[in-house]
Amino acid sequence: MLASLAAAPGSPSFLHAPNGDFSKAHPDTIINYTTWDGSNWTARFDGTRFVHAPNGDWSKSKADTIMNYVSVDGGKWTVRLEQRNFLHAPQGDFARAHSSDIITYKAWGGSNWTARLVW
Repeated sequence: MLASLAAAPGSPSFLHAPNGDFSKAHPDTIINYTTWDGSNWTARFDGTRFVHAPNGDWSKSKADTIMNYVSVDGGKWTVRLEQRNFLHAPQGDFARAHSSDIITYKAWGGSNWTARLVW
C-alpha cells in the first residue's frame, strides 16, 4: 500500500472497508482505485477536487473535479463531490446520477472495497 499523505485543510478523507465490512475499516487520506481502462490510480482530495496520481506517482499527478472508477460489479462510473456526499454517474452521465455517502470500487489487484467520506 502506498504511503498516506496529510489531508489538505478543508478536505475530506476516507474510511475504507474491505468488501464493505466496516468492522474492519481503516482511515486514510488516499484511495487506490482502478479506472475505466483497467489502470491503477491513487487519488486524494485538495478541498473538494481530486488529485490523481498514476500508479501512485505524485510527480505525475493532475487535479480534476471527477474520478472515473470501476465499481465492484465491473460497471464504469464517474464520481464527484456534491454537498459533502459522492454524486455517482453511470459512465459519466450526470443526468442519471445518484447521491450516496459511500463509494464501492475495485482497488488495485481487483479487490472490492467500500469507502465513506470523513469530514
